[in-house]
Amino acid sequence: MKINIYYGGRGLFDDPTLFVLNLMEKVFRELGVTTERFNLYEMKNRISTLPQSLKEADGIILASTVEWFGVGGYMQQFLDACYLYGDKEKIARTYMCPVVMSTTYGEREGKLHLSSAWEILGGLPCSGLCGYIADMADLEMNKAYHRIIEKKAEDAYRTISRHAAMLPASNQAVRQKIAQVRNFRYTPQENEQIAQYASDQEYVEAQKADIQELTSMFRGMMKEAPQESDHAGYEQSRWNSVSGDDFSADGRASAAGMSGAGFSDMSQPDGRTRTAGASAGRQTDTAANLRGAYSPYGERPVDGEAVAGRAGNGKAAESRAGNGKAAESRAAGARAAYGQAADGRTSEQRGGDGRSGGSAVNGKDAGRGSGGKKSENLSPYAKKLEKELQKVYLAISGFKTSVRMHIEDEGTWDLIANSQGAWLSPESGSLIPAVEIRLDKDALEKILEGKVTFLKSFMVGEMKMTGDFQALRNLDQVFRF
Repeated sequence: MKINIYYGGRGLFDDPTLFVLNLMEKVFRELGVTTERFNLYEMKNRISTLPQSLKEADGIILASTVEWFGVGGYMQQFLDACYLYGDKEKIARTYMCPVVMSTTYGEREGKLHLSSAWEILGGLPCSGLCGYIADMADLEMNKAYHRIIEKKAEDAYRTISRHAAMLPASNQAVRQKIAQVRNFRYTPQENEQIAQYASDQEYVEAQKADIQELTSMFRGMMKEAPQESDHAGYEQSRWNSVSGDDFSADGRASAAGMSGAGFSDMSQPDGRTRTAGASAGRQTDTAANLRGAYSPYGERPVDGEAVAGRAGNGKAAESRAGNGKAAESRAAGARAAYGQAADGRTSEQRGGDGRSGGSAVNGKDAGRGSGGKKSENLSPYAKKLEKELQKVYLAISGFKTSVRMHIEDEGTWDLIANSQGAWLSPESGSLIPAVEIRLDKDALEKILEGKVTFLKSFMVGEMKMTGDFQALRNLDQVFRF
């Protein structure tokens, strides 16, 4: 037979409970009983795992000292662990003997507290031992006290060894009929694993840090949501305000939109473009044409000229303000000839060889990487990945970000995304990315197939990241898988 002893005191030299336990252990050894003591004050970081030790015990002793009020925090923490993680079927077959000694008032209440708690857990309480000890010397020298303690140890042995039957208690009936014990829906094995995680202080601290970081991120998302909706409402109201009589789109009008509507344009001294001869029935079409042809990267009028807009193929704008002559748009021609990057510099200025021709509007070659690197420098896998990303990329005016992607067994590339497009380039030492991600091919395939988002992949542990959480969240907004 084996009896476990759980001591919830502080382990002081003059603690009367320790003296009582030593006498009881001596009696158990004479009776051939194996005892194992668990000093809770030495195991305070592992108390949540102690209910697992009940498996091999036929009976237990819960011992504590009342120093000012109650049985102490360590013992209560152990009882909480039994409630949360203990095997209730095993507890229902386990006898418990309470031992509470006091140096102040409250030893009887402490003994009753332990017995009631064990009954509520479903266990079987034995007749325990309690007493008030004002002077430790009296307990050590009084032989009558020793005989009482030894007699209680023998009674506990008989109760446990014979599996003595006990009359039902009212608190057990209340527990069964009214106070239903919370169902945690875990098996005993799962409870043991949860208890091990709860006792691992490093694991708990890491989880707390992750929760705090995610809480800060989502709190920021909630604060930003009204701002985004207000901005969208402002943009919509701005476009709705465009009419056939008077409209302005950053000081210019699209030549394609104007010619499609059949209007003639005239330059104004303040840079605004007015329409003339518009009928009320064609105002809506004019606003729609402007909305489709509008580009946020146009030039302001130069020397009183109204630049009519940049054509997609780099051709000159077809109207000249004031005199009606056809004029070439210097800004549009420059971008079309040299492939200007998102920051306003040409590929030659960025260190390229000037061969990345084509309009920067489509964002394919313009300003690629650092030093004008083109897709020929990418591996076949990276080229395929770039095409997949470009298919689902949603360009947003004013948006730009950079992501360093470390893909296991494939390599490292820099993902550049802005209002002109998205592309991959070889890793550049001069680029400081907003966020770095590390993942394997399987995790990336899940993202490309739309099964998970970038953020969810990080939260489930399939992807590791360093950098700005906001930049990671933005990827889910511009890549619509």
